[in-house]
Amino acid sequence: MILIVIIYFVGIGQSEHCEDSCELYGKCTFEDGLCVARSDDCLNSGECRTYGLCDAKRGLCVANSDRNCALSEYCLLQGRCKSKNGICVVSSKGCQKTPRCKLFGLCSEYEGVCFVKNDSDCLQSHVCSEVGECFALLGRCMRSKE
Repeated sequence: MILIVIIYFVGIGQSEHCEDSCELYGKCTFEDGLCVARSDDCLNSGECRTYGLCDAKRGLCVANSDRNCALSEYCLLQGRCKSKNGICVVSSKGCQKTPRCKLFGLCSEYEGVCFVKNDSDCLQSHVCSEVGECFALLGRCMRSKE
């Protein structure tokens, strides 16, 4: 009977111990003195919604699929829609879906960021559609001189 009571109290402490890390980071399971991510822990975490880190691997939440990345805020806002080495990285297709592409022409991937790579990026932008002709110069859309 005493053994059952001790196990019961240890179990209560474990769930309280991981409460904060569970919601934010998907580390809901108390194991070997640490809060770690297991199976579906990551799916309901802030890490999944924001960064696409929806799968558990070695006790952490990671991005193991492009689908997870595509559903994240990271994809919608920064073009980080492709999974690579457990994180969501920028892709040209991802950049084309962002508000920054539509507004400023940051529609191409260049060295891990959304960037104005060429004149066609500028033609897609709201800035250039309002002012007329634009061209790409040093990663920005510039107005044509009249």
